[in-house]
Amino acid sequence: MAKGAFLIFLNDDVEIPRVSKHFIQRLLGQAKKDHAGAVGMKLLYPESRNIQHCGICLQKSGPSHMLCGLPDEEEHYFGFNRKTVNVTAVTGACLCIRKTLFDRVRGFDENLPLAYNDVDLCIRLMNRGFINICINGMYLYHYESATRKKDTHDRSAYEKLKSYREYFAGRHRDFISKKDPFLNPNLTDKRADMSIDVDQDWEESGIEIEPERLEGSIIRVKKGLVCNSDITAYRLSDAYLNEDFFEASGWIFFRRKKVSDYSPAILVSSGDRYVVFGAARTFRKDVEKVFKRKKDACMSGFYTRVSRKVLELEGFSGHMDVTPVLKDKRGRIYACEQRN
Repeated sequence: MAKGAFLIFLNDDVEIPRVSKHFIQRLLGQAKKDHAGAVGMKLLYPESRNIQHCGICLQKSGPSHMLCGLPDEEEHYFGFNRKTVNVTAVTGACLCIRKTLFDRVRGFDENLPLAYNDVDLCIRLMNRGFINICINGMYLYHYESATRKKDTHDRSAYEKLKSYREYFAGRHRDFISKKDPFLNPNLTDKRADMSIDVDQDWEESGIEIEPERLEGSIIRVKKGLVCNSDITAYRLSDAYLNEDFFEASGWIFFRRKKVSDYSPAILVSSGDRYVVFGAARTFRKDVEKVFKRKKDACMSGFYTRVSRKVLELEGFSGHMDVTPVLKDKRGRIYACEQRN
């Protein structure tokens, strides 16, 4: 029904800060170019000002928001988060396109009502010779999923998301079988942080970590142990034909003890069932900034992924609690006083 020459799709959970009050002019300035397909803009999480979107790239796991979760106060990959750049796709949370072009490619695919519809549109535009653009010199705030639940927090929604991905993959199999055309081939396609393609020990898809079964009384709750969970959610597999997994990340350490004296892990529990899965140590510059007196706080991060099949074999198919823990060299397990 819109009668203008341009269309702008804008989520109801997007906020425009005063410094970006002219964002529509910036979008139109790029969208009017003959070669332009869809045009998007950098989106930040409002509480942290970390990056939520500055373009979408193709990864082994599918379309991913580039530099997602990293602080926008820093420049990443030669100032990628400061420039106007060509990208494979932009998010539909803020997307501008010429109406004639939108109609020519028949708009969004209604078989993808909640996910992948924006990337599907952008790939179809690329297949017709147009280039998608993301403006990263200006930003909006995006309260992601503020008006609907995240797809990974509800089992039925997760299954629906998976079906959308399978449909998307079937439609663009040739395109997604190759590396992202706008990424340096020396960059990894397993993470969206635009880092060098060097395998990490936790990055193999469908990894099966041997579970350690426990009684609840063995877990020691200790003062001086601080922790936080960033991610605890099911994820789609790293490759379209591989199985799904559960992902957990965060940080944990004793305030007055060496980080290297303990190994990070996660405690998965439901009722009277307790299982521990080991985790890999990761570098956390953000934790180091907060705990400046803790010299090795930067190495307090952890990351692990567990095959969904393994969790189900252990009897975790419904609700479960996930707590970061530490293991000492004797195998004793320590948890924070307040579990996050």
